[in-house]
Amino acid sequence: MDYKVNEDVIYRRIEDEFVLINLQSDQIFTLNQTGSTFWELLMEGLPVSEIRARLLDAYDVSPEDLDAEISLMVEKLTSEGLIERNSDR
Repeated sequence: MDYKVNEDVIYRRIEDEFVLINLQSDQIFTLNQTGSTFWELLMEGLPVSEIRARLLDAYDVSPEDLDAEISLMVEKLTSEGLIERNSDR
């Protein structure tokens, strides 16, 4: 499944983190370094499968642990309205 950043979200990188603001809910979120890397790759339009491959190369993490983290991150970002399924693909 592919995702894209919701149009109602603004974001800014601050050092190793991203700060996200959902303009519909006025909620503010922060992403740690790994989450920020995920966010950057998502903004490039990469599918989750490619993001996963790049994160495996970049970080010392087991595939199982990374899959769990990605699943959790996608679930949280989707439920908070920060990302949505990309129907263009």
